[in-house]
Order: sequence, then C-alpha cells, then structure tokens
Amino acid sequence: MTTFEKILAAAETVGIPAYPGVYNGDAKIWITYNLDTETGDAFGDDGPTVLRRTVQAHLYCPETYNPAELIKLFRTALYRQDVTYPSLSDLGIESDSRYRHLVFEFEDLSDI
Repeated sequence: MTTFEKILAAAETVGIPAYPGVYNGDAKIWITYNLDTETGDAFGDDGPTVLRRTVQAHLYCPETYNPAELIKLFRTALYRQDVTYPSLSDLGIESDSRYRHLVFEFEDLSDI
C-alpha cells in the first residue's frame, strides 16, 4: 500500500473525503494531503535501502466545529496504517474561508 493509499484508508475509516493537493468542492469537512520530503535512509551496500517520506494531511473544518474527537479518531486511524504517530499543528482559522486548518505530519518508510 502506498503512503497516499494509507491516508485514503484512514480518511475512509473516519468518513471524511480526502484529496491530493487542493480541494474546491462543497464538503463541510475534508482532508487534503501532500508529500513534504522524501529521502534515503538505512544505508548499506553503498546506498539507501529505504525511502523515508514525511507526509502532511490537512484537515479542514468550519470554525464553529469542535474537532477534538475527529482529531483523535483520524490520528489513530493514520497510526494504524503503519506510519509514525502523527504530530499535529493547528494553523488556526483561515481568514478567507473561516475554516480551521489542522496539519497532521508523519513519516512512512518503504523499501527501495
């Protein structure tokens, strides 16, 4: 399963649509996702044997919505997809849309 498939599986578990990059639809709550960095790791035989990807999943919800339970559920669903435990940053309320922007960041490893 790819890293992005893991995000889609986690989003499906909590019943939220997820899209790569930017979302311009009409859902009240959604997730977008992107690759942040990708680097070699676990070097041996003159090169990396593993790719380490840092990935971000962005959760958007209305400013009046209390996301506490959804944060817990989505974070757990991501972790169960065999990635590192996601960190969380609250970027606050976006002035143009009045939506809260939360960022989950985690790492995923795969063999080269």
